[in-house]
Amino acid sequence: MKKLVLSVTMILCVAFASSLSAQKTIVDVAVGNKDFTTLVTALKAADLVSALQGEGPFTVFAPTNDA
Repeated sequence: MKKLVLSVTMILCVAFASSLSAQKTIVDVAVGNKDFTTLVTALKAADLVSALQGEGPFTVFAPTNDA
């Protein structure tokens, strides 16, 4: 029983650790979505790409290109 609990715990730890490293930044989400090309252009023009790729937390309220 101890081996089963230990095995499940290890699997959950590995799964949790891999999910943390897979989180996307605001820039990643914007670049990956064609509806935010205006936002990406503005972030590049304002030299904010590296800042928003850093350690957050950040919140960005941005309309889509259609707005």
